[in-house]
Amino acid sequence: MREAEVLARLQHPGNRPLCRPRFRRQPANQLYLAMEWLDGEDLAARLARGTALGGRDGDAGCAGASLALDAAHEHGVIHRDIKPGNLFLVEGDLARVKVLDFGIARLGHARAAP
Repeated sequence: MREAEVLARLQHPGNRPLCRPRFRRQPANQLYLAMEWLDGEDLAARLARGTALGGRDGDAGCAGASLALDAAHEHGVIHRDIKPGNLFLVEGDLARVKVLDFGIARLGHARAAP
């Protein structure tokens, strides 16, 4: 339930999901979090293959992840587990990076608008 609360605050294309999360009660009284389907790989898999990340691709990936994390911070969400395995490359494209796994994120106060 806590992760759903965190995800509900996030409304940025670089944070998963794009839509509000919902828990669905199933017959066994278990809760499921419904999120968008992503096709691609995480950055850890890309790095494990020895693929170099540099130039414009590397810049785009860093910029995308930074913007997604900044958007989370604006809503009072601190990820606390940024690593290659939590950066997902949609269709393998570094320019379409998404930040995953807000399971241990810390909730705080949203940043005040300047």
